[in-house]
Amino acid sequence: MTGITGPLDYGFRTYTIDTDPPSVTPTPLIAGGMSAVPVPTPNARELTIGSFNMQRFFDTTDDPTVSDVVLTTTAFNNRLNKASLAIRNVMSLPDVIGVEEMENLTTLQAVATKVNNDEVAAAQPNPNYVAYLVEGNDVGGIAPARTLASSEIWKPRRWRDSSTRCKTAGPMAFRRCPTIRTSFPSAITTRFSLTMVMTT
Repeated sequence: MTGITGPLDYGFRTYTIDTDPPSVTPTPLIAGGMSAVPVPTPNARELTIGSFNMQRFFDTTDDPTVSDVVLTTTAFNNRLNKASLAIRNVMSLPDVIGVEEMENLTTLQAVATKVNNDEVAAAQPNPNYVAYLVEGNDVGGIAPARTLASSEIWKPRRWRDSSTRCKTAGPMAFRRCPTIRTSFPSAITTRFSLTMVMTT
């Protein structure tokens, strides 16, 4: 990248150059670039678990109870498409995905449906992703209590959620409570449980 001019910003552990408008400086020239490297394809005996921070993935509806952002329909659909591409082509469809910064269950269900439909449209087996949710305490509605999982792997007989023990006041308080979820599988013969801890 050459010819880029503008103030340097820093936030969320990332540096960003806010480029000047074309009326002030010429548009920067970009050549080459980075490409995503997919994770290895798992074999039939492997359980794969991923984590995906979706960076403030809001919906198209204003929620007056939180300080959210209202996306346009075009922006929302674009984000759905990008999430599907990342989960399918880069993450290689993990059995379980811990999702951070997703606004609500409806939006996460839209992601699951998009991934499932895109795989079927590509003549691939349906991963049967299902969305699970426990509400968090973030003022922007983006607490990390979200899970996408294949219904064949993560179909729980019961849940144990330890998130309610989180302190939200006092010197040792969490700004955002971590989510601690344990799935006890449906099959009685299964001898293991799966616990995930998610936070941002």
